[in-house]
Amino acid sequence: TAIVTTCDSYTWIDGNTYTSSNNTATHTLTNVAGCDSVVTLNLTINNSSTGTDVISACDSYTWIDGNTYTSSNNTATHTLTNVAGCDSVVTLNLTINSPSTGTAIVTACDSYTWIDGNAYTSSNNTATHTLTNVAGCDSVVTLNLTINSLATGTATITACDSYTWIDGNTYTENNNTATLTLARPVGCDSIVTLNLTILESSTGVDVQAACESFTWIDGNTYTESNNTATHTLVNAAGCDSIVTLNLTIADIDSSITQNGNTLSSNLENASYQWFICTNGTVEEIPGATNQTYTPAENGDYSVRITIDNCSVFSECITVTLTSAYDLSDTKEKEKIKIFPNPAESKIRIQIPESSGSDIAIFNSIGLKVYSRQGYVSGEEINISSLKSGLYIVEVSLKGKHKHYVFIKK
Repeated sequence: TAIVTTCDSYTWIDGNTYTSSNNTATHTLTNVAGCDSVVTLNLTINNSSTGTDVISACDSYTWIDGNTYTSSNNTATHTLTNVAGCDSVVTLNLTINSPSTGTAIVTACDSYTWIDGNAYTSSNNTATHTLTNVAGCDSVVTLNLTINSLATGTATITACDSYTWIDGNTYTENNNTATLTLARPVGCDSIVTLNLTILESSTGVDVQAACESFTWIDGNTYTESNNTATHTLVNAAGCDSIVTLNLTIADIDSSITQNGNTLSSNLENASYQWFICTNGTVEEIPGATNQTYTPAENGDYSVRITIDNCSVFSECITVTLTSAYDLSDTKEKEKIKIFPNPAESKIRIQIPESSGSDIAIFNSIGLKVYSRQGYVSGEEINISSLKSGLYIVEVSLKGKHKHYVFIKK
């Protein structure tokens, strides 16, 4: 028996190549005695082996072949002897992983405790810490830290009566202790302290008395008494000052009663001045200041009634004396004329031998609406701003006051 152990295949003396174990094959030889020598084959075939060495490493790897690899490789081989004594061919499957680096960008308020366990109170861009990345290699992290500080401030505010702050509270008194925490764009809290000054609004009453009408500070003209109108101004503190109007419009009775030759004002306890208003002129009668007046000549007469600084003219009443004696032609009146009369926008006054007179124009209730000193005869007077109605022109000349009537269309 030929006992043979070999790897993969075996070519025996019979010329056959065996690739598997065999214990039946025989071969006849001639022994030294010249006789047949039958040899039986007892063959054991062992197989070579192969394998793959799967390796992951960081940066570089030195394999069993003694080579150092710095990049991934799946072609390198190395032959070993397996347990059967045959070749064992190993193929390398190497993955080279690289370490990683990174920067942790962090913004924090006041202080920050990082993964290295250190608490940083100021900005830092040099601290590092080593971790293991998902490939199992070092991961070096550099800290880029910005430390922001808490901010504080004061909101100085002045308001009237009350103020609703950003904290939602309404304050009616001075306050310098209230605080509110806000978030800033940099991520840190901002603590604001309120410094509030409360100023007070004021109120008042404007007591007024007027004749016929009154134009108040609100721009409105009132023709009746009023105690409800209000107007808002700004007081010295810069707050609202609400003024209420207490207005009294004088209501003067300008009617006259005629009893024979005597005229009487129907309003008592007033001041009176009687006028003669014949031929379109109104001339004050000196000394005629009583409630009653008895004319000494035929004509038209009126009275100016004054009370509480308000004056009103009565209508002209024609008096025809019961006596036939008429003094109207006994005195030559000065030739003073107003033209045109009626007038729309302008009048002129003709005053003979006048180098300068004082002129005043009164409306029907005795309010002076125009005055001019040193008026020269024939000068133009603009009356376009006057309301339509009856007006009295007072001409002061040589110490005497003459009154004339004209109508504004």
